[in-house]
Amino acid sequence: MKKLFLVFLSLLFIGCTNSKSSASIPELDYSIVKTHINWIDIFNQQEVDYFVYFYSTTCAHCRNIKQEMLNYYLSEKSYLYFLCMDKIDDRYKQPYDITGICDSNKLYIFGTPFLIEVKNYKVYQYYAGEKSILEFIRK
Repeated sequence: MKKLFLVFLSLLFIGCTNSKSSASIPELDYSIVKTHINWIDIFNQQEVDYFVYFYSTTCAHCRNIKQEMLNYYLSEKSYLYFLCMDKIDDRYKQPYDITGICDSNKLYIFGTPFLIEVKNYKVYQYYAGEKSILEFIRK
C-alpha cells in the first residue's frame, strides 16, 4: 500500500511539473513593432501627440522592461514609436532639461531606457531609466 501511495504521489508530482512548462508564455520580441523610427524622424511624425521609446539590445535595464514596453505598445493606449540606440553613440549627455526641444539635432538623451512624450511636436515630458518608465506605463 505504501508503494502504491508513493507511485501515485510521484506521478502527481511529475504531472504538475510538466503542465507548468507547457503553459509558459512566449516572450515578445522587437520584431512585432511596426513603428521603428530613425533619430532624424523623432519630431517628424503625423501624430501631434505620441511617445518615443529609446532602447538598446545590449542594455540590461532595457531587457528588464522589454516585455512590459512591448505589451504597452500592443495595448494601443498611446501612439508609441521605438528607436534602437545600438548604432547611435553620440546622442548621450549628462542630464539636463530637454522639455520644449523640437529639433532632433538639439535632442540628447541620458542613456537607455529613455521615453519621451511629444506634444505639439515638442518634448512635453521625459522618463529616464527603468523605474521611471515602469511607473509611468503602469499608471
